[in-house]
Amino acid sequence: MPKEKEEGYLTVETAFWMPGLALLAAAMVFLCSYLYQGCFMSQNAYLAAFRGSRVRQLTLREEQVKKELAGLTDWQVLSFGETKQEVETGMAGVTVTLSRKTPLLKADGTALMLVRKKTAICLDPVDYIRGLQILDKAGEIQK
Repeated sequence: MPKEKEEGYLTVETAFWMPGLALLAAAMVFLCSYLYQGCFMSQNAYLAAFRGSRVRQLTLREEQVKKELAGLTDWQVLSFGETKQEVETGMAGVTVTLSRKTPLLKADGTALMLVRKKTAICLDPVDYIRGLQILDKAGEIQK
């Protein structure tokens, strides 16, 4: 029996395409991680701001928001690194800003920041009116 002619074109094509497909898969994992972290940070920022806005005492709001953020960030699976938290509380609402450095670099060589800022408005009309009265007595409301 004569020996059949063997061709190696499939091996050559595979060797050509596999590095590109591996890089594409790695890029997709990184992109999905970036999107996941953005969604996670956005959800945590709003949830903490909302729960903090429901606290009646203005002096306890910031503590409550920080406690909520500490409990919510325990559930994160993927992370680029440490998250910086900024909490602004006031009579009208609570604003939470979460920011984190990513491995991506800008053109100037600094790290690209992933930032999510969420605000929840305090909807308790009694506290709002009392706050306006306090400001009016202090002379901070301009008429």
